Amino acid sequence: KTANNCYAVIISGGADKYNNYPRYWNNCSMVYQMLRNIYGYKRENIYTLIADGTDSAPDINLGSYDYPNVSLSSPLDLDGDGNDDINYAATKSDIATVFNTLRNKMTSSDELFIYTTDHGSPNGSICLWNERMIPTEFAAEVNKVDFVKNINIVMVQCYSGAHIPALTKAKRTIITAANSSESAWSTVGISGYGYFSKCWGEAMSGYNVSNGSTINADTDGDNAISMLESYKYAVSHDKAAVEGCWTTENGVQVLKYEHPQYWSNSCLGERQYLSGLLVDTKTLCCTLSYNALRK
Repeated sequence: KTANNCYAVIISGGADKYNNYPRYWNNCSMVYQMLRNIYGYKRENIYTLIADGTDSAPDINLGSYDYPNVSLSSPLDLDGDGNDDINYAATKSDIATVFNTLRNKMTSSDELFIYTTDHGSPNGSICLWNERMIPTEFAAEVNKVDFVKNINIVMVQCYSGAHIPALTKAKRTIITAANSSESAWSTVGISGYGYFSKCWGEAMSGYNVSNGSTINADTDGDNAISMLESYKYAVSHDKAAVEGCWTTENGVQVLKYEHPQYWSNSCLGERQYLSGLLVDTKTLCCTLSYNALRK
């Protein structure tokens, strides 16, 4: 497809070189390839803010927090075509620069997709590169482009649900991997992904990144995957939401779940498609115009 009027912002802070794990880069690469190869976003319309940006210093920890002696610099090529795709560092100043640029570049006919991954803090902050951004600060940046046609937001970091109250506005759909008081879970290792992020990306792309099989999340048969359809698919296939994940607390093994969240204004998410089309679906029912699918 071709999406000439679509723009995207991809943010992955990683916190620092000790806590920036490969799965965050993998999440961004998956989303970037989906936008370019499936939805036809122009390279110049995708703004990527990842770790320390174009700095050649090591910024990904391939080992563990205790033994951060195996590291590398984030590959700048996110889709393997030989071109550098990372534009900026994941810092407050670069985020402000990007949204200032979009404010001057975008029009009321354009549409924006925002994706965030990496760590989140219990107060809802996004962990950027050696700094943090609270939900109201992030919302202030997004509000700079409030005049656009509509905005899709997908946030997969821990405590990501804390951003929903600050971001809820007309013409927006917001999906988060976790609620405001819990962690989001991921597979580990160099080939890891966030559980919810992987399932959401597979729903939107129709492609299983693990085995290459075809996925069909188009439940209403209109040949398009709406934001609501992608959310429903991701929730139902997200291991951390369905089966839970084991973690250790005070020396005791505890099974914990993540609870993905969904909010959409006036049922927009049932008609919202990443290529910028507002799909006239067969199931437009306005039953999910608030954050109620999972609590």
